[in-house]
Amino acid sequence: MQTASEELTFSGLARPVWRDFLRARRALFIYEILFKLVEAWLLVPIVTLVLAIVMSQAGHVAVSNLDILGFALTPLGLLYAAIGGTVALGLVLLEQAGVMVLLALNDVAERPPVKKLLWRMVGSAWRVIQLGAFFLVVFAVTLLPLTLISFLTYKSLLSEHDIYYYLKVRPPVFWLAAGIGGILIVAMIVSAAWFYVRWSLALPILLFENQRPRTALRASRDRVRRMGWRFAVILLGWLAGVFLIGLATEAGFRLFAAVVLDKLGERPFVLIALLLAKAALLATVSFVLVVGIALITRQLYLHRNEQLGLAPKEEWGTVLRTPRPISPWNWRLAWLTLPLFLVAPLALWMTLSRYQTDRPPVLVTAHRGNARAAPENTLSAMRKAIESGADYAEMDGGAPARPRLEARGRRLQEAGRVNLR
Repeated sequence: MQTASEELTFSGLARPVWRDFLRARRALFIYEILFKLVEAWLLVPIVTLVLAIVMSQAGHVAVSNLDILGFALTPLGLLYAAIGGTVALGLVLLEQAGVMVLLALNDVAERPPVKKLLWRMVGSAWRVIQLGAFFLVVFAVTLLPLTLISFLTYKSLLSEHDIYYYLKVRPPVFWLAAGIGGILIVAMIVSAAWFYVRWSLALPILLFENQRPRTALRASRDRVRRMGWRFAVILLGWLAGVFLIGLATEAGFRLFAAVVLDKLGERPFVLIALLLAKAALLATVSFVLVVGIALITRQLYLHRNEQLGLAPKEEWGTVLRTPRPISPWNWRLAWLTLPLFLVAPLALWMTLSRYQTDRPPVLVTAHRGNARAAPENTLSAMRKAIESGADYAEMDGGAPARPRLEARGRRLQEAGRVNLR
Protein backbone atom coordinates (compact mmCIF):
# COMPACT_ATOMS: atom_id res chain seq x y z
CA MET A 1 0.00 0.00 0.00
CA GLN A 2 1.28 3.46 -0.92
CA THR A 3 1.67 5.97 1.86
CA ALA A 4 -0.21 9.23 1.76
CA SER A 5 2.91 11.17 0.82
CA GLU A 6 3.69 9.04 -2.24
CA GLU A 7 2.62 10.08 -5.73
CA LEU A 8 -0.38 8.24 -7.11
CA THR A 9 0.82 6.35 -10.20
CA PHE A 10 -0.19 3.20 -12.04
CA SER A 11 3.20 1.61 -11.37
CA GLY A 12 2.89 2.49 -7.68
CA LEU A 13 -0.50 0.76 -7.50
CA ALA A 14 0.68 -2.34 -9.33
CA ARG A 15 2.29 -4.01 -6.30
CA PRO A 16 -0.63 -3.69 -3.82
CA VAL A 17 -3.12 -4.60 -6.57
CA TRP A 18 -1.16 -7.75 -7.45
CA ARG A 19 -0.79 -8.64 -3.76
CA ASP A 20 -4.54 -8.29 -3.24
CA PHE A 21 -5.22 -10.52 -6.23
CA LEU A 22 -2.87 -13.26 -5.04
CA ARG A 23 -4.44 -13.32 -1.59
CA ALA A 24 -8.02 -13.54 -2.89
CA ARG A 25 -7.54 -15.27 -6.27
CA ARG A 26 -9.34 -18.50 -5.35
CA ALA A 27 -12.41 -16.73 -3.98
CA LEU A 28 -12.40 -14.36 -6.96
CA PHE A 29 -12.35 -17.20 -9.49
CA ILE A 30 -15.25 -18.97 -7.76
CA TYR A 31 -17.23 -15.75 -7.37
CA GLU A 32 -16.81 -14.75 -11.02
CA ILE A 33 -17.90 -18.17 -12.28
CA LEU A 34 -21.00 -18.14 -10.08
CA PHE A 35 -21.86 -14.57 -10.98
CA LYS A 36 -21.57 -15.24 -14.72
CA LEU A 37 -23.85 -18.26 -14.34
CA VAL A 38 -26.41 -16.10 -12.54
CA GLU A 39 -26.15 -13.47 -15.29
CA ALA A 40 -26.74 -16.12 -17.95
CA TRP A 41 -29.70 -17.50 -15.98
CA LEU A 42 -31.30 -14.05 -15.87
CA LEU A 43 -30.28 -12.34 -19.10
CA VAL A 44 -30.34 -15.04 -21.79
CA PRO A 45 -34.09 -15.76 -21.59
CA ILE A 46 -34.93 -12.07 -21.19
CA VAL A 47 -32.98 -11.08 -24.31
CA THR A 48 -34.48 -14.01 -26.22
CA LEU A 49 -37.99 -12.96 -25.21
CA VAL A 50 -37.38 -9.39 -26.41
CA LEU A 51 -36.08 -10.68 -29.75
CA ALA A 52 -39.20 -12.84 -30.07
CA ILE A 53 -41.35 -9.72 -29.51
CA VAL A 54 -39.40 -7.80 -32.16
CA MET A 55 -39.76 -10.70 -34.62
CA SER A 56 -43.51 -10.92 -34.02
CA GLN A 57 -43.89 -7.18 -34.65
CA ALA A 58 -41.70 -7.35 -37.77
CA GLY A 59 -43.83 -10.17 -39.19
CA HIS A 60 -40.99 -12.31 -40.55
CA VAL A 61 -38.43 -14.81 -39.35
CA ALA A 62 -35.33 -12.61 -39.48
CA VAL A 63 -35.11 -9.06 -38.15
CA SER A 64 -33.10 -6.27 -39.69
CA ASN A 65 -31.41 -3.28 -38.08
CA LEU A 66 -34.39 -1.14 -39.06
CA ASP A 67 -36.75 -3.56 -37.29
CA ILE A 68 -34.68 -3.32 -34.10
CA LEU A 69 -34.48 0.49 -34.39
CA GLY A 70 -38.23 0.71 -34.98
CA PHE A 71 -38.90 -1.33 -31.85
CA ALA A 72 -36.42 0.75 -29.82
CA LEU A 73 -38.32 3.95 -30.70
CA THR A 74 -41.69 2.61 -29.53
CA PRO A 75 -42.91 3.23 -25.96
CA LEU A 76 -42.38 -0.47 -25.17
CA GLY A 77 -38.88 -0.32 -26.67
CA LEU A 78 -37.98 2.79 -24.68
CA LEU A 79 -39.31 1.18 -21.49
CA TYR A 80 -37.26 -1.94 -22.21
CA ALA A 81 -34.16 0.17 -22.87
CA ALA A 82 -34.60 2.01 -19.57
CA ILE A 83 -35.22 -1.16 -17.55
CA GLY A 84 -32.58 -3.16 -19.43
CA GLY A 85 -29.97 -0.43 -19.05
CA THR A 86 -30.65 -0.15 -15.32
CA VAL A 87 -30.50 -3.92 -14.82
CA ALA A 88 -27.32 -4.25 -16.90
CA LEU A 89 -25.53 -1.42 -15.10
CA GLY A 90 -26.82 -2.67 -11.76
CA LEU A 91 -25.39 -6.13 -12.45
CA VAL A 92 -22.03 -4.62 -13.36
CA LEU A 93 -21.97 -2.65 -10.11
CA LEU A 94 -23.10 -5.66 -8.07
CA GLU A 95 -20.31 -7.71 -9.61
CA GLN A 96 -17.82 -5.00 -8.72
CA ALA A 97 -19.27 -4.74 -5.21
CA GLY A 98 -18.86 -8.48 -4.62
CA VAL A 99 -15.22 -8.35 -5.71
CA MET A 100 -14.52 -5.41 -3.40
CA VAL A 101 -16.17 -7.11 -0.42
CA LEU A 102 -14.13 -10.28 -1.02
CA LEU A 103 -10.97 -8.19 -1.14
CA ALA A 104 -11.92 -6.38 2.06
CA LEU A 105 -12.52 -9.69 3.83
CA ASN A 106 -8.93 -10.68 3.13
CA ASP A 107 -7.82 -7.66 5.18
CA VAL A 108 -9.80 -8.89 8.21
CA ALA A 109 -8.13 -11.28 10.63
CA GLU A 110 -11.45 -12.76 11.78
CA ARG A 111 -14.04 -12.98 9.04
CA PRO A 112 -17.68 -12.21 9.91
CA PRO A 113 -20.22 -15.05 9.90
CA VAL A 114 -21.82 -15.90 6.57
CA LYS A 115 -25.22 -14.74 7.84
CA LYS A 116 -23.91 -11.26 8.61
CA LEU A 117 -22.14 -11.13 5.27
CA LEU A 118 -25.39 -12.03 3.48
CA TRP A 119 -27.20 -9.35 5.45
CA ARG A 120 -24.55 -6.95 4.34
CA MET A 121 -25.00 -7.83 0.67
CA VAL A 122 -28.83 -7.70 0.87
CA GLY A 123 -28.69 -4.34 2.59
CA SER A 124 -26.34 -2.95 -0.05
CA ALA A 125 -27.85 -4.53 -3.19
CA TRP A 126 -30.79 -2.17 -3.50
CA ARG A 127 -28.60 0.89 -2.94
CA VAL A 128 -26.13 -0.39 -5.56
CA ILE A 129 -28.96 -0.71 -8.09
CA GLN A 130 -30.16 2.79 -7.17
CA LEU A 131 -26.64 4.04 -7.77
CA GLY A 132 -26.64 2.52 -11.26
CA ALA A 133 -30.09 3.94 -12.05
CA PHE A 134 -29.10 7.43 -10.93
CA PHE A 135 -25.93 7.31 -12.99
CA LEU A 136 -27.88 6.12 -16.04
CA VAL A 137 -30.48 8.88 -15.75
CA VAL A 138 -27.88 11.63 -15.40
CA PHE A 139 -25.87 10.28 -18.32
CA ALA A 140 -28.99 9.92 -20.53
CA VAL A 141 -30.04 13.50 -19.80
CA THR A 142 -26.51 14.66 -20.63
CA LEU A 143 -26.53 12.80 -23.95
CA LEU A 144 -29.99 14.03 -24.95
CA PRO A 145 -28.74 17.20 -26.76
CA LEU A 146 -26.07 15.17 -28.58
CA THR A 147 -28.68 12.61 -29.64
CA LEU A 148 -30.95 15.38 -30.93
CA ILE A 149 -28.09 16.87 -32.96
CA SER A 150 -27.35 13.42 -34.41
CA PHE A 151 -30.98 12.98 -35.48
CA LEU A 152 -31.15 16.44 -37.08
CA THR A 153 -27.86 15.80 -38.90
CA TYR A 154 -29.17 12.54 -40.34
CA LYS A 155 -32.52 14.02 -41.40
CA SER A 156 -30.98 17.08 -43.05
CA LEU A 157 -27.96 15.47 -44.75
CA LEU A 158 -28.49 11.72 -45.20
CA SER A 159 -32.23 11.14 -45.63
CA GLU A 160 -32.48 11.79 -49.40
CA HIS A 161 -31.01 8.42 -50.47
CA ASP A 162 -30.54 4.93 -49.11
CA ILE A 163 -27.76 4.75 -46.51
CA TYR A 164 -25.74 2.37 -48.70
CA TYR A 165 -25.58 5.03 -51.40
CA TYR A 166 -23.73 7.35 -49.02
CA LEU A 167 -21.45 4.53 -47.84
CA LYS A 168 -20.50 3.57 -51.42
CA VAL A 169 -20.53 6.86 -53.34
CA ARG A 170 -19.53 9.11 -50.43
CA PRO A 171 -20.66 12.51 -51.71
CA PRO A 172 -19.55 15.74 -49.95
CA VAL A 173 -22.58 15.69 -47.62
CA PHE A 174 -21.46 12.26 -46.41
CA TRP A 175 -18.12 13.64 -45.26
CA LEU A 176 -19.84 16.60 -43.61
CA ALA A 177 -22.18 14.28 -41.73
CA ALA A 178 -19.27 11.96 -40.87
CA GLY A 179 -17.32 14.91 -39.44
CA ILE A 180 -20.26 16.00 -37.30
CA GLY A 181 -20.84 12.40 -36.22
CA GLY A 182 -17.19 12.00 -35.27
CA ILE A 183 -17.31 15.12 -33.11
CA LEU A 184 -20.50 13.89 -31.42
CA ILE A 185 -19.00 10.45 -30.76
CA VAL A 186 -15.92 12.02 -29.20
CA ALA A 187 -18.16 14.25 -27.07
CA MET A 188 -20.14 11.22 -25.88
CA ILE A 189 -16.98 9.28 -25.02
CA VAL A 190 -15.50 12.27 -23.16
CA SER A 191 -18.75 12.77 -21.24
CA ALA A 192 -18.90 9.10 -20.24
CA ALA A 193 -15.24 9.14 -19.16
CA TRP A 194 -15.73 12.34 -17.17
CA PHE A 195 -18.72 10.94 -15.27
CA TYR A 196 -16.98 7.63 -14.69
CA VAL A 197 -13.83 9.19 -13.23
CA ARG A 198 -15.77 11.73 -11.19
CA TRP A 199 -17.92 9.03 -9.59
CA SER A 200 -15.37 6.21 -9.56
CA LEU A 201 -15.21 6.09 -5.73
CA ALA A 202 -18.98 6.12 -5.21
CA LEU A 203 -19.30 2.33 -5.04
CA PRO A 204 -16.66 1.71 -2.33
CA ILE A 205 -17.98 4.72 -0.40
CA LEU A 206 -21.48 3.25 -0.55
CA LEU A 207 -20.24 -0.19 0.52
CA PHE A 208 -17.73 0.59 3.24
CA GLU A 209 -19.12 3.83 4.66
CA ASN A 210 -22.84 2.93 4.57
CA GLN A 211 -23.72 5.98 2.51
CA ARG A 212 -26.78 6.49 0.37
CA PRO A 213 -26.32 6.66 -3.42
CA ARG A 214 -26.54 10.44 -3.86
CA THR A 215 -24.35 11.02 -0.81
CA ALA A 216 -21.80 8.55 -2.16
CA LEU A 217 -21.76 10.32 -5.54
CA ARG A 218 -21.16 13.69 -3.91
CA ALA A 219 -18.44 12.26 -1.68
CA SER A 220 -16.74 10.65 -4.69
CA ARG A 221 -16.82 13.96 -6.57
CA ASP A 222 -15.20 15.75 -3.62
CA ARG A 223 -12.47 13.12 -3.10
CA VAL A 224 -11.56 12.86 -6.79
CA ARG A 225 -11.28 16.64 -7.08
CA ARG A 226 -7.70 17.79 -7.74
CA MET A 227 -6.78 14.17 -8.53
CA GLY A 228 -9.02 13.74 -11.56
CA TRP A 229 -6.29 13.53 -14.19
CA ARG A 230 -4.38 10.87 -12.27
CA PHE A 231 -7.53 8.87 -11.66
CA ALA A 232 -8.39 9.18 -15.36
CA VAL A 233 -4.97 8.01 -16.52
CA ILE A 234 -5.05 4.99 -14.20
CA LEU A 235 -8.68 3.88 -14.65
CA LEU A 236 -9.13 4.71 -18.32
CA GLY A 237 -5.64 3.45 -19.09
CA TRP A 238 -6.53 0.06 -17.64
CA LEU A 239 -9.82 -0.09 -19.56
CA ALA A 240 -8.13 0.93 -22.82
CA GLY A 241 -5.31 -1.56 -22.28
CA VAL A 242 -7.66 -4.48 -21.68
CA PHE A 243 -9.75 -3.41 -24.69
CA LEU A 244 -6.69 -3.40 -26.95
CA ILE A 245 -5.59 -6.76 -25.56
CA GLY A 246 -9.07 -8.09 -26.31
CA LEU A 247 -8.91 -6.82 -29.89
CA ALA A 248 -5.46 -8.36 -30.37
CA THR A 249 -6.68 -11.65 -28.89
CA GLU A 250 -9.70 -11.66 -31.18
CA ALA A 251 -7.55 -10.96 -34.25
CA GLY A 252 -5.07 -13.67 -33.27
CA PHE A 253 -7.86 -16.18 -32.68
CA ARG A 254 -9.38 -15.42 -36.10
CA LEU A 255 -6.07 -16.15 -37.80
CA PHE A 256 -5.63 -19.32 -35.75
CA ALA A 257 -9.17 -20.48 -36.49
CA ALA A 258 -8.74 -19.82 -40.21
CA VAL A 259 -5.60 -21.98 -40.28
CA VAL A 260 -7.27 -24.79 -38.29
CA LEU A 261 -10.35 -24.81 -40.52
CA ASP A 262 -8.21 -24.74 -43.64
CA LYS A 263 -6.18 -27.75 -42.44
CA LEU A 264 -8.89 -29.83 -40.73
CA GLY A 265 -12.04 -28.66 -42.46
CA GLU A 266 -15.35 -27.64 -40.90
CA ARG A 267 -15.88 -30.84 -38.96
CA PRO A 268 -18.27 -30.71 -35.97
CA PHE A 269 -15.65 -31.51 -33.34
CA VAL A 270 -13.32 -28.85 -34.80
CA LEU A 271 -16.07 -26.21 -34.72
CA ILE A 272 -17.04 -27.14 -31.16
CA ALA A 273 -13.41 -26.99 -30.00
CA LEU A 274 -12.95 -23.56 -31.61
CA LEU A 275 -16.16 -22.25 -30.04
CA LEU A 276 -15.10 -23.47 -26.61
CA ALA A 277 -11.65 -21.91 -27.07
CA LYS A 278 -13.18 -18.59 -28.04
CA ALA A 279 -15.56 -18.72 -25.07
CA ALA A 280 -12.59 -19.36 -22.77
CA LEU A 281 -10.72 -16.38 -24.25
CA LEU A 282 -13.71 -14.10 -23.83
CA ALA A 283 -14.21 -15.28 -20.24
CA THR A 284 -10.54 -14.62 -19.47
CA VAL A 285 -10.67 -11.09 -20.90
CA SER A 286 -13.89 -10.41 -18.97
CA PHE A 287 -12.32 -11.68 -15.74
CA VAL A 288 -9.23 -9.51 -16.19
CA LEU A 289 -11.38 -6.46 -16.96
CA VAL A 290 -13.86 -6.81 -14.10
CA VAL A 291 -11.52 -7.99 -11.36
CA GLY A 292 -8.73 -5.65 -12.43
CA ILE A 293 -10.88 -2.53 -12.34
CA ALA A 294 -12.31 -3.52 -8.93
CA LEU A 295 -8.81 -4.09 -7.53
CA ILE A 296 -7.58 -0.76 -8.87
CA THR A 297 -10.66 1.19 -7.72
CA ARG A 298 -10.36 -0.21 -4.20
CA GLN A 299 -6.70 0.73 -3.97
CA LEU A 300 -7.47 4.23 -5.26
CA TYR A 301 -10.15 4.51 -2.59
CA LEU A 302 -7.79 3.38 0.18
CA HIS A 303 -4.97 5.63 -1.02
CA ARG A 304 -7.17 8.71 -1.32
CA ASN A 305 -8.69 8.11 2.11
CA GLU A 306 -5.21 7.88 3.63
CA GLN A 307 -4.29 11.16 1.96
CA LEU A 308 -7.37 12.82 3.43
CA GLY A 309 -7.09 11.10 6.83
CA LEU A 310 -10.35 9.19 6.42
CA ALA A 311 -11.33 5.62 7.36
CA PRO A 312 -8.05 3.96 8.41
CA LYS A 313 -7.48 0.56 6.90
CA GLU A 314 -7.70 -1.27 10.20
CA GLU A 315 -11.34 -0.26 10.57
CA TRP A 316 -12.59 -2.31 7.59
CA GLY A 317 -13.31 -5.30 9.81
CA THR A 318 -15.51 -3.16 12.05
CA VAL A 319 -17.32 -1.72 9.05
CA LEU A 320 -18.04 -5.18 7.63
CA ARG A 321 -19.22 -6.57 10.96
CA THR A 322 -21.54 -3.71 11.88
CA PRO A 323 -23.54 -2.73 8.82
CA ARG A 324 -26.39 -0.27 8.95
CA PRO A 325 -29.65 -1.97 10.03
CA ILE A 326 -31.52 -3.22 6.97
CA SER A 327 -34.79 -1.47 6.29
CA PRO A 328 -37.94 -3.64 6.48
CA TRP A 329 -38.74 -2.48 2.95
CA ASN A 330 -35.43 -3.94 1.76
CA TRP A 331 -36.31 -7.29 3.34
CA ARG A 332 -39.78 -7.22 1.75
CA LEU A 333 -38.23 -6.39 -1.61
CA ALA A 334 -35.74 -9.23 -1.20
CA TRP A 335 -38.47 -11.76 -0.39
CA LEU A 336 -40.60 -10.55 -3.31
CA THR A 337 -37.66 -10.64 -5.69
CA LEU A 338 -36.48 -14.13 -4.75
CA PRO A 339 -39.44 -16.00 -6.33
CA LEU A 340 -39.20 -13.84 -9.45
CA PHE A 341 -35.47 -14.51 -9.57
CA LEU A 342 -36.04 -18.27 -9.50
CA VAL A 343 -39.36 -18.74 -11.28
CA ALA A 344 -39.43 -16.06 -14.01
CA PRO A 345 -36.24 -17.19 -15.80
CA LEU A 346 -37.41 -20.81 -15.47
CA ALA A 347 -40.69 -19.92 -17.20
CA LEU A 348 -38.79 -18.15 -19.97
CA TRP A 349 -36.42 -21.08 -20.40
CA MET A 350 -39.45 -23.37 -20.77
CA THR A 351 -40.83 -20.98 -23.38
CA LEU A 352 -37.59 -21.27 -25.32
CA SER A 353 -38.15 -25.03 -25.64
CA ARG A 354 -41.35 -24.30 -27.56
CA TYR A 355 -39.36 -22.23 -30.03
CA GLN A 356 -36.97 -25.14 -30.35
CA THR A 357 -39.73 -27.54 -31.43
CA ASP A 358 -41.94 -25.13 -33.41
CA ARG A 359 -39.25 -23.06 -35.05
CA PRO A 360 -39.63 -22.23 -38.77
CA PRO A 361 -37.27 -23.77 -41.32
CA VAL A 362 -33.84 -22.13 -41.54
CA LEU A 363 -32.93 -20.58 -44.90
CA VAL A 364 -29.48 -19.33 -45.86
CA THR A 365 -29.30 -15.88 -47.45
CA ALA A 366 -26.05 -14.62 -48.97
CA HIS A 367 -26.02 -11.00 -47.85
CA ARG A 368 -24.63 -8.92 -50.75
CA GLY A 369 -23.85 -12.21 -52.48
CA ASN A 370 -20.90 -14.43 -51.67
CA ALA A 371 -18.64 -11.56 -50.64
CA ARG A 372 -15.74 -13.91 -49.83
CA ALA A 373 -15.58 -15.31 -53.36
CA ALA A 374 -16.31 -12.10 -55.31
CA PRO A 375 -16.81 -8.35 -54.74
CA GLU A 376 -20.02 -7.78 -52.81
CA ASN A 377 -23.18 -6.55 -54.57
CA THR A 378 -21.95 -7.70 -57.99
CA LEU A 379 -23.26 -10.27 -60.46
CA SER A 380 -20.18 -12.38 -59.77
CA ALA A 381 -21.04 -12.43 -56.05
CA MET A 382 -24.59 -13.48 -56.92
CA ARG A 383 -23.39 -16.31 -59.18
CA LYS A 384 -20.98 -17.50 -56.47
CA ALA A 385 -23.82 -17.45 -53.94
CA ILE A 386 -25.88 -19.69 -56.23
CA GLU A 387 -22.94 -22.02 -56.78
CA SER A 388 -22.36 -22.30 -53.01
CA GLY A 389 -25.95 -23.50 -52.49
CA ALA A 390 -27.46 -20.48 -50.76
CA ASP A 391 -31.27 -20.37 -50.69
CA TYR A 392 -31.31 -16.67 -51.45
CA ALA A 393 -28.84 -14.01 -52.56
CA GLU A 394 -29.54 -10.46 -51.44
CA MET A 395 -28.17 -7.22 -52.89
CA ASP A 396 -28.58 -3.90 -51.15
CA GLY A 397 -26.63 -1.46 -53.27
CA GLY A 398 -27.10 2.30 -53.10
CA ALA A 399 -29.68 4.24 -55.13
CA PRO A 400 -27.62 4.75 -58.37
CA ALA A 401 -26.18 1.22 -58.42
CA ARG A 402 -29.29 -0.65 -57.42
CA PRO A 403 -31.38 -0.22 -60.63
CA ARG A 404 -28.47 -1.42 -62.77
CA LEU A 405 -27.92 -4.43 -60.49
CA GLU A 406 -31.62 -5.26 -60.53
CA ALA A 407 -31.86 -4.96 -64.31
CA ARG A 408 -28.82 -7.17 -64.88
CA GLY A 409 -29.71 -9.53 -62.06
CA ARG A 410 -33.17 -10.52 -63.22
CA ARG A 411 -31.64 -13.00 -65.63
CA LEU A 412 -30.22 -14.84 -62.61
CA GLN A 413 -33.72 -15.64 -61.40
CA GLU A 414 -33.88 -18.39 -64.02
CA ALA A 415 -30.68 -19.96 -62.68
CA GLY A 416 -31.42 -19.66 -58.99
CA ARG A 417 -33.52 -17.98 -56.32
CA VAL A 418 -32.32 -14.38 -56.03
CA ASN A 419 -33.93 -11.91 -53.67
CA LEU A 420 -33.68 -8.44 -55.28
CA ARG A 421 -34.64 -6.01 -52.59
